[in-house]
Amino acid sequence: MISDIKFIMNAVSISAQNQAYRHFKLSDGRIYSTDGIVTMSSPISIDISCNPRADQFLKAMESCSENKTVWLESNGKVCVKNRRSKAYVDCFEGDIPIIAPQGEKILSDEHFIDILKKLYPLIGTDENRIWSNGILFDGASAIVTNNVIIAKHDIGFDFKNKVSIHRDCIKKIIKANCTIESIQCSNNSVTFNCADDRWIKCQTLPSDWPDVENILSQTYSPVNLNKSIFDAIDFLLPFSKDGKLFIEENCVKTSNVINDGASFIIDGLNGKGIYQIHMFSLLKNIAENIDLTSWPKPCLFDSKNLKGAIIGFPS
Repeated sequence: MISDIKFIMNAVSISAQNQAYRHFKLSDGRIYSTDGIVTMSSPISIDISCNPRADQFLKAMESCSENKTVWLESNGKVCVKNRRSKAYVDCFEGDIPIIAPQGEKILSDEHFIDILKKLYPLIGTDENRIWSNGILFDGASAIVTNNVIIAKHDIGFDFKNKVSIHRDCIKKIIKANCTIESIQCSNNSVTFNCADDRWIKCQTLPSDWPDVENILSQTYSPVNLNKSIFDAIDFLLPFSKDGKLFIEENCVKTSNVINDGASFIIDGLNGKGIYQIHMFSLLKNIAENIDLTSWPKPCLFDSKNLKGAIIGFPS
C-alpha cells in the first residue's frame, strides 16, 4: 500500500496554490493525484471516499505501517491508527475532478522506459519554442531536440498518433520507474498504463514540429566515435571560457588562441568543427558512430535504433 501512495506522490504539488494539487483523491478503491498537467492513479485497499492531504496521509501511513486501520471521521478528517500511533489527516472538501483514461490501448515495448531515459536529457527548455519542450511521438518514432541536437529513436511499436509530451511529464514517468504495458491516446492527453493496474495520464503539447527529416536524411559517412573524446571534455571543461569545443585532426581544445585554454590529444580523431562543449558532451550516451567531417553543416551520428545530428558554430 505504501508503494501505491509513493507512486502517485509524483504528481502532487505540495507548494501549489490550488488545494486540489496538494491532496490525494480516494474513491472506489483507487487513489489519485494531479498537478493539473499529470494525473496518476493506483488501486488501494482502502474503502473510503475523501481527499486527504498528500504529505500528511503518506506520513501517517508510513508511521502506522503495521496492523493499521483507516477510517473517515465525522469531522471530515481521515484517522490512521495502529497500536502505538494515531494521526488525523486534513481533507480537502472541494471536488478533485478526475477524467479516466481514454482511447484505444496500444501495446508498448519493454524497452520504452529506457528510450525515455535516453532522450530526456535532449529535451529543449526554450519556452519560446514550446513545441521543443517535450518528446514528439510520431508513428514508430520518438523525436527530440534542444535546438542544437536532434535525435530520432525507433520505439519498437506504432504509436498510431502524433503527440508531444512535455518534459515535466516525461520526468515524472521516469521517476515512477514502472513497467509501461500499454498506451492510450485522446485528443489532448496520453495515458501510460503500468503494471499492477497503475496509470499516468499526461496532457499534450502542440505537435506541429518543423520537418527534421531534411536534416536527418542528409548523406553522411559515419565512423566509430572514439569515446575518449568525453574523457577529454571532462578535462577541458574547467578551461572553457566561452563554452566552445574546437575539434581538429587528432586534437580537441577550448581555444584557438596560442598559449590559452587547454587541449587534449586523441589519436585517430578525424574531423574539424566548433561546437558547444556542453552540448557535445550529451552525445556520450546516444552516439556510437559520427561524421565529424561535415561541419559547418549539421554533423550526423547514429547508434542502435537512433539517428541524430548536432549543429555547431559557423565557421
